[in-house]
Amino acid sequence: MPKQVEVAAEEEGLLARRTSQDSLDIERGNGAAHDVRERRRDGEAAGEKARRSGLLAALLYGSTSITITFFNKAVFFVWHFDFPVTISLLQVSLSLLFFVAMHVHGTIQLPALSLRMVGMAAPLAIFWCLNVLSGIFTLQYMSIPMFSTLRRLTTLIVLIGEHVLLRKYATQPVWIAVIVMTLGALVAGVSDLDFNPMGYMCVTINNVCTAAYLLLIQITKRDLQVSNLQLLFLMNLCSLPFLAVTCLIFDAQLVLHYSYLRNPSFLLVLLCSCVQASARTGRPPARPGLSLIHI
Repeated sequence: MPKQVEVAAEEEGLLARRTSQDSLDIERGNGAAHDVRERRRDGEAAGEKARRSGLLAALLYGSTSITITFFNKAVFFVWHFDFPVTISLLQVSLSLLFFVAMHVHGTIQLPALSLRMVGMAAPLAIFWCLNVLSGIFTLQYMSIPMFSTLRRLTTLIVLIGEHVLLRKYATQPVWIAVIVMTLGALVAGVSDLDFNPMGYMCVTINNVCTAAYLLLIQITKRDLQVSNLQLLFLMNLCSLPFLAVTCLIFDAQLVLHYSYLRNPSFLLVLLCSCVQASARTGRPPARPGLSLIHI
């Protein structure tokens, strides 16, 4: 009997240990499953936040891209402030102030400047200046709807440039969409009742400069290994001397004698134009299809 009691006690102890181990394994399994669910929820929340941020950025960029055209048009045709170089200089200066303020606040980290970095960013800055100036000049000879329509031709130039220079190949649906859009722009140009040869020459130069600027963004960013905002800071910094010298040569004396220079309404419209130009210093497009929002 004592031996049977000992055997029974050992079996009970073994069963208790097995039960305890099973419970521990179940708890561990539930804990691991809980961790997986937590990580999944965190990933979904991060993805949703990224989508919302991207949508907000796209809406902000799209709205400023549209409204800045109207403000620039108002500056030229309502207030007759025919000094595009001065406007560009003000826009670049305000953008640089925003960059420095964000750097001091700790929002962004500006790059350590070097001659190599400035030299590689200089061609990008030149084409950016030509892009901005030719776009502003075009608005003096062409209506806003026609200007916006013909700007779509830039995307085709970007696609061809990426294919030849960067060996990036767009998909067939992208090519079809761009070709259809290009044909639509050409049809709109043929039916333009207010045809102005100077306007079409300016918009052609504007399209070529914009395409070169978008292609150089990718090349310069790849070679310098900088972020999008750092590249935009370099671009604005390199543009500042060119615009300042041009403004001193062509605009300075005329601007000082401008009749509405101290008019509050004019200054407000000019400020809105400059602020929105600064707000448009967003992320350069990584793929040709995304350049549609940049034009």
